[in-house]
Amino acid sequence: FNDCTAAFPELSLYMLGTKADTQTQMTGGRTSDEEYQRTIGAFFTFFWLMRLDLEGADSFSFGLDETWEPRVPPSDPAQQTEEVKRRTMFRQQADWDAMHQLLIDAGIIRQKAAASESRHDPERTLAMLSLTAYHDIMKVQALLPTVAPEHGSWCGFEAGETIDDHDAALGYILEYYPDVLPSFAGLPTAAQRSIRFTQGKLEYNMGWLVQAEAPPGALFTTLRKTMLSGSVSGCDLSFYFVHWFTDLAGAVPTPMGGSEKFVLGFPLKVLGAFLNSCAIVGDLGDTQSETQIYENYLRWRWETHRPPLGPIPEGQGAIAKMRLVIMAQGNSKLLLSAWKRLPEADRL
Repeated sequence: FNDCTAAFPELSLYMLGTKADTQTQMTGGRTSDEEYQRTIGAFFTFFWLMRLDLEGADSFSFGLDETWEPRVPPSDPAQQTEEVKRRTMFRQQADWDAMHQLLIDAGIIRQKAAASESRHDPERTLAMLSLTAYHDIMKVQALLPTVAPEHGSWCGFEAGETIDDHDAALGYILEYYPDVLPSFAGLPTAAQRSIRFTQGKLEYNMGWLVQAEAPPGALFTTLRKTMLSGSVSGCDLSFYFVHWFTDLAGAVPTPMGGSEKFVLGFPLKVLGAFLNSCAIVGDLGDTQSETQIYENYLRWRWETHRPPLGPIPEGQGAIAKMRLVIMAQGNSKLLLSAWKRLPEADRL
């Protein structure tokens, strides 16, 4: 914690203003202190992910005690509260290998490092830490930039307008005024490019994919165009997913409590689907269309469903059937039973 606050001066920007106006300074309805704690939570999550082979998984699941060590739950089940039981179940059942693989895919951890090399890539690791420090500072209303006349427009905002979308606002600063954020300005060009990619208007919503809520065009078109442009790589896409994961994991402003958003507030099946979907999205840079990628995803979810659902549906109505199974979130058998009772015309 002390290392982060000393290394990244941008963290002090959350403290702008007096205590009296803290509530009105921020966009999104939270106080500046809550946003600061959420940022620290994202830092902690990234630190724990980097140490899954040590105490990281325990800290992620149970949180930290007053000595900064992982909290140890009571060994006697009779002495465990319902919360502790949920934390213990998460520790036992979470897909830690998928989390580790995401760091490898992002180029943050080296899969095969020589004995004399660090297991992590210093530049990619620093880039993620840097992004974590300032990714939400534009929620401070006093920092929101105005589009300069010489820049024309930015993400739908015209010259003279205040950019009140915090992601677009940060993207604007990174593009035109990078030197105001020293933690970004000091990074190598490749790392800066990766960070700019995370703040672009990708129009991609991971929840839409995992819940099968959107058609392939709305879900993938903009992101696929970016991937095919050659300006970013699959490694950068995974970098974006690591940022998304740590940001959401720290969403509850109690960093000492572990990654409570996932541990206590997220179904394990949904979290597993999020993690494993990252590899599917990585095919966007390939020759497949948005529809092909989406159908591959639906088939993969059907094939990996537990308990098994039988052969992959084919023919008319197959796509609707597979999407509905995903939306059912564990109630698949009931849904399929209801599907069979539908008139043929309704299934189509």
